[in-house]
Amino acid sequence: MHLKWFICLMPVTVLAVLELEKRDSNPCVYACSSCLAGWLDVPTNTCITVIGTRKNWSGARGFCRGLGTGADLVKITSARMNWAITYYLPRDDSQFWIGLHLDGTDKRWLDETTNPAYTNLEYWIFDHNHARDCYVTIAPGGKWHREMCSSEKKFICGYPYDPIEISDYYSQ
Repeated sequence: MHLKWFICLMPVTVLAVLELEKRDSNPCVYACSSCLAGWLDVPTNTCITVIGTRKNWSGARGFCRGLGTGADLVKITSARMNWAITYYLPRDDSQFWIGLHLDGTDKRWLDETTNPAYTNLEYWIFDHNHARDCYVTIAPGGKWHREMCSSEKKFICGYPYDPIEISDYYSQ
């Protein structure tokens, strides 16, 4: 096995040194995680951090946005990403705010994407008073459901990143 060392430039000028295996095909492309220290890298190029403090949905969103990383409550875009996030959650049936909310009859992410292609709703609650217009995910199953936005829950902050790719065009 031939190993090469790469130095990847991360946001906020953090450097990481990675040891990556050289494959037989050329060119080889290696990707480095772009998550800041204390954040977890999950599929779909998103960094997350799980916050154990309980806040209402608006307070949780404000906390995430105050982290200064471009973070907000996490946007979950695929089953793979949902599984990866659920993997990092405690196995105690805690509920965690995510960035999905109800706007009229549309489910909407905080980036204004409406009626997402992927959801993992456990059940639907009809609430004509719109008291349950925010969404949580439940560990360990990763199902989502509507909850009162004023309820205090733990939450998951996330921010997207562009992967840093390093091409290796050398020959052995």
